[in-house]
Parts: sequence; structure tokens; C-alpha cells
Amino acid sequence: MGRIEFTSEEIAQVRELLREKRPSDPEHQKRVRSKMRRLDFYISDFMDSGEGPFSESDLDALLTRGTIKIVDP
Repeated sequence: MGRIEFTSEEIAQVRELLREKRPSDPEHQKRVRSKMRRLDFYISDFMDSGEGPFSESDLDALLTRGTIKIVDP
């Protein structure tokens, strides 16, 4: 399980990684997910199995609902 609090910079990194992951082949997607996990962001924490691919709009929805919070020092 990852974190639910991230800095603005970390959210920007996750957002960029989601953009990078979307149009890529499975091997590249695997590397991108690994980079997300280094930020303690695990897509599986926020999705049920069987849902479509996690996207920027899903990230925005989590932020809007307060499921994920931005905490800047």
C-alpha cells in the first residue's frame, strides 16, 4: 500500500508518468508503473480489478474527492 498524501511536485510527476504510460507497449508501461511505485503511488490502491486503465482523469477525481491529498511543506 502506498501513500495518500503527496506534494504538488509528486502529483505532477505521477500525472506525467500517466501520460507517458498511456500510448506505450506493455513493457514500457511496466517501467512507468515502477517509477510510480518509487513515489509510493500504486494504481492498484485506487482501482478495482476489471476497471479500465487508470488515467489522469481518475487522478483528478481522487484529488477532487479528497482520497488523495496535496500537502506542500
